[in-house]
Amino acid sequence: LKNNLGLAIVCKPNNDVLPAYGEVAITVTAYNDICGKFEDYLVSEIEGLPPFKIPVSVSISGSPLVVAPNQGNVSYKQDPPVLLMGNTIANGPATSKSVKLFNSGPKNISLEFKIFDYDDIKKRDGDIFNISIRQSTLTNSEDLVFLDWDAIEPEESATGVFSVFPKLVNVPGRKSASVTVNFQSTEVKESHAVLVAKPRMDSKDGEDTPNLGLLAVGVRGSTLKPRLTIDKLAHMDGKQYLAFEAWSISGGPSPEKKFSISNTTSAAISFSLSMDGPFKLTYTKNSGDKHPLQKGLKQIQTMFTMVPEDTLEVGVKFTPPNPKDLDEWPDVPLVEKTGTLTVNYANRDMQHLHLRGKLSKPKIALSVTDDDNDKGADEQDFGVAHVEKPNQPMRISLCNRSHVNARWLLNYVKFPVKKTLGHRTLSAAEQENLEKTDDPDVFEFSVADGILSGPTIPLRKIPQDKHLANKHASEEDLNRLPQYVYVTFRPKKNILYKSKFKFTVEGGNSCDLVLKGRGTYEEMGDV
Repeated sequence: LKNNLGLAIVCKPNNDVLPAYGEVAITVTAYNDICGKFEDYLVSEIEGLPPFKIPVSVSISGSPLVVAPNQGNVSYKQDPPVLLMGNTIANGPATSKSVKLFNSGPKNISLEFKIFDYDDIKKRDGDIFNISIRQSTLTNSEDLVFLDWDAIEPEESATGVFSVFPKLVNVPGRKSASVTVNFQSTEVKESHAVLVAKPRMDSKDGEDTPNLGLLAVGVRGSTLKPRLTIDKLAHMDGKQYLAFEAWSISGGPSPEKKFSISNTTSAAISFSLSMDGPFKLTYTKNSGDKHPLQKGLKQIQTMFTMVPEDTLEVGVKFTPPNPKDLDEWPDVPLVEKTGTLTVNYANRDMQHLHLRGKLSKPKIALSVTDDDNDKGADEQDFGVAHVEKPNQPMRISLCNRSHVNARWLLNYVKFPVKKTLGHRTLSAAEQENLEKTDDPDVFEFSVADGILSGPTIPLRKIPQDKHLANKHASEEDLNRLPQYVYVTFRPKKNILYKSKFKFTVEGGNSCDLVLKGRGTYEEMGDV
């Protein structure tokens, strides 16, 4: 076959001795790497006789052009073989795969490819075959005829999800060539098509062109909706949240949290991360290569292409406003700031992780009873007390209504001096303020500062009576008990004392407490 004629005839044996009145069997074997009809002669040369020619005629069908074997993206289990385009993102960038063709013959073969989408074929209207009738040559009877069925070629898919490049291919003899198929779809579905070409072998003038039949390659691809898996449970509203908390004082929760994003689909997904609100990306890391647009950059990577089963670690930090900025952080126990981490896919779809940042301030409240709803704790009256025998100390419960540690400090606040225009128009409280003596020394506090953990246990849930069952409190409960402040009234003279105190809290609200009482020299029984 080295002569590139496409046919080789081998005789075995090709020389021998023919005995008198004898016979020699010669086996003739034809080898080919091309198709067509071949005619030639075998010449027998016998010593002493003229050459003897034996005519040889060989008809070879089929095609030397095949889909090259051992291609990883081609399935050979079907007929015709199927080019597997894999999975890609709907409405995303096109994916491309190539299929290699091999020409085992010596002559060049040219092809013009057409692609037919199965969906278009299913919607095809009209006849599929041309049917013709011809008279039989086997008999002279007119009752016997032949029906010829000629398939009608459908129109090529012009707007399908598959396209081929190049459409015109030339495969040199004993060499290979490749064609590329592009796949892109706006719908989430599985798509099928067939790539068809009619090979034509180069021939010299006057030579018959052999019929090489059709070359067909199936094409299959799937599209899916891009969706990454974020390791956060969805709430009742179907949304995923990442919660942060910031305290107005030091020692609060960590402002940074990490989570992971995984690609659990069967397609590679390209995307970028963006963020709004008082949050920022602090860390991204995955096992794959950097996105081509971010190679060489030292900034935090925000563009990724994740293959199936790949995982991305992400760090997000909550940046709360200054607690002194009352416009951004009002003087209330709890304020919420929101933001969104957005996954921007290459096909312009989006996926959101909702960010919540809670701004917490400590909030304390005072109570002089065992009821948390006591509203009259801002002013307390000791009544009348002997200057040498003070009354029973008053217990004030200091409660923390938040879960932020409250660092509190007791301060004396001087009553402001008010001018009086006339006594007839004074109220009872104003008259009392004119008569009072503002001396904070007569009120003794058992404790004047501290740190109160919260939220404190409600007062009405703390057992106070001995007959109640003894319950072993946990260490956490013991740390959340109210702060009891005992105040003793020690008057110096038989006058009305009234002073104002303020429980100031670092980074939180303050509470005012007004204490009053009247001293006397008389024994309490006489009073």
